[in-house]
Amino acid sequence: MRTRKQSKESGHKVSIEEEIEYKWKGVPMSSEAHLLDTTLFRGAILVPVLIGILLMVIAGLSSRTQLSPCFNAECFSTFFSLFKFQFAIMGLAIPLGALVASHHRSMQSAAQIKTQLNQNIFSNYIDHRKLFEQFFKDNNPLELRDPSSRQVWAIYDRVFPSAAYGDLSPNPTLKTFVKDIADHFHEISDLVKKELNPTSLNLKNSRIAFCWASSNFLVSDFLGISRPVVPIVIERDPIDQLRQYAQITLAIAKGLQDCANFHKFYENYSVIPEIERYYSEMKKVLEELQSINDARTKILNALENATDDHGNLNAKDDYASKSLSNRLKEFTHEPNVREYIDPEDVKTVLEHYIPSSHKQVFLDHMPVSWQLALQQSTNTSSVDQ
Repeated sequence: MRTRKQSKESGHKVSIEEEIEYKWKGVPMSSEAHLLDTTLFRGAILVPVLIGILLMVIAGLSSRTQLSPCFNAECFSTFFSLFKFQFAIMGLAIPLGALVASHHRSMQSAAQIKTQLNQNIFSNYIDHRKLFEQFFKDNNPLELRDPSSRQVWAIYDRVFPSAAYGDLSPNPTLKTFVKDIADHFHEISDLVKKELNPTSLNLKNSRIAFCWASSNFLVSDFLGISRPVVPIVIERDPIDQLRQYAQITLAIAKGLQDCANFHKFYENYSVIPEIERYYSEMKKVLEELQSINDARTKILNALENATDDHGNLNAKDDYASKSLSNRLKEFTHEPNVREYIDPEDVKTVLEHYIPSSHKQVFLDHMPVSWQLALQQSTNTSSVDQ
């Protein structure tokens, strides 16, 4: 039942029946209701008084002595002597009313404490969230590119899901999530060591791409950060893409640990050293493959720019032949470390990565130094055999 005040505030029109019920019955006890309007307080006062009056009437009617109005001292003494029990019952209204009033004050105090507590929780939540946002902007622990406020808030809600309710401890599932990241990373690291070598850098039919996509989906689903796996980009430069994946994975694992402990230390995740070890192992393998990967990428890009899908020089480009020769020649200058390609890598690219349809045009425009190196390598192989 709503109070008359609540009815007026909500725009509800109070009917005559409700007004009568309100006047006589009152409202349930609550911290918002006025003490005098509550049913319990009215009952604590009226019930003892009415019982006392009723007993007075019964005692008066049952008395053998004729009772009549009298206002002298002896009459008052007789009156109080006859009805002292009834007055005692009526007097119970005072302690009962005081007890109800005390209970009402307790309810109001509890409501005030609860309101203050909710305000403190909300204030702490806002301050904690602002501190996290500032921490994230200053340190970028997950190494995101220009993280937006929306992304930071989403990450905060994942790391501290109960902060709005006053619990500022980190998400207990973070450890499990980081462990899952480590398991995916371990599997990919092992696959990289087993499947990638100078003569095989193709990830199209490798399980690496599948595990990679699963790991990225795991991160995207948990943190709300999109990390799509683009097959074309991976196929074009798998070494660089795997290196970026390894760096980002390590950054996310360590970054989540830093986020969870940003305002108060809770714990270090024991799986972090394992991820660092997998990272070092993968990094070493990728560094060993970097030279052949660079040679493969540069030569295939040069061929792609100068030829069509069938391996013929672009008919629309009159200088395609010259530009291809000049571009390949740029890769023979040893002082230019960034562009130089070792002849041994050229041989590997020719044998394993250049499509058969493009091999002849590559051989026709190959720099002389490469031709001599390949011929010498072929002769050496023949002698060894």
